[in-house]
Amino acid sequence: MSDPRIPLKNRYLAAFLAFLCPGAGHFYQGRHVKGAIFSVCIIALFLTGMAMADWKAVQPPGRFGFSGTKLHYDDGRPAAPGNGLRTLKFAAQASIGVPAVISIVQNQRFRTQSNDVKFTISGPTSYRFSGTGQVNTETELLEGKAEGTLTLEPVRGNLGAETIGGRFVGTINGKPVELSVDSVVAGPALGANSVRSVVMDVVESSPQQSIGTLHGGIPRSFGNHFLMTMSLKEEDDLQNKLGKRHELAMVLTWIAGLLNVLVIWDAAEGPAYGYGDEEETPESDKPVADGGTEPPAASPKA
Repeated sequence: MSDPRIPLKNRYLAAFLAFLCPGAGHFYQGRHVKGAIFSVCIIALFLTGMAMADWKAVQPPGRFGFSGTKLHYDDGRPAAPGNGLRTLKFAAQASIGVPAVISIVQNQRFRTQSNDVKFTISGPTSYRFSGTGQVNTETELLEGKAEGTLTLEPVRGNLGAETIGGRFVGTINGKPVELSVDSVVAGPALGANSVRSVVMDVVESSPQQSIGTLHGGIPRSFGNHFLMTMSLKEEDDLQNKLGKRHELAMVLTWIAGLLNVLVIWDAAEGPAYGYGDEEETPESDKPVADGGTEPPAASPKA
């Protein structure tokens, strides 16, 4: 039973707000001190874990009750399977609210067929490219780190098929270059990494022939990678990169999620302790083992 001395207002709305953001339900109820404590402590704990895990700690189960096309590797392994361990991890984080909801939406987007379509553009578009290149020019072989601006546009191939080509202006192994590129192929539009993989041929215009390749990545938009479902390989790579730090990051997010369960309960039912103003039972009225009352203590003799 909630205590009538605490104005909980709409308890169900308060609990829902507390689920969406720790402390929000308490602010709604006017319990500002508790709201501030819950918000600062739990959100800080959760964000610390997220930052330690490269903002990839929240991962919903592979099959979260949604239909959709399941992505696979070439060897037939599912790219992001539903497994019991991932389900348990997500269950501990789910009560943190907004991040869990976003990750479920991103999981659904990741599993739709639209994420598996080929790379297309409607007109000239420029990207910041970073990767490696190997180009055999007339004077030397350029090989190494490639960075610069990649400008792409739809073009028609020799057989009339639509493809993507353009120009790369930047450096390869520190040397300035300006190259024509063709047959550009990119990875899925959605992914957990902020960079979308891309591979292309470097060509000479006259005569038309390939003189090398560029492979690397172009930026994904924030909405196409934030809290996006990770593939098995991406999960393995992240754990290898972070080591024990990854496990600590996950524990911090689990603790934050489980603590918010108590916050949600407190917003719905009020505090689970007294106020200190309850009347104490007199010593003479306390029950004794035989069901009577305890007699008052005898006065000491002089």
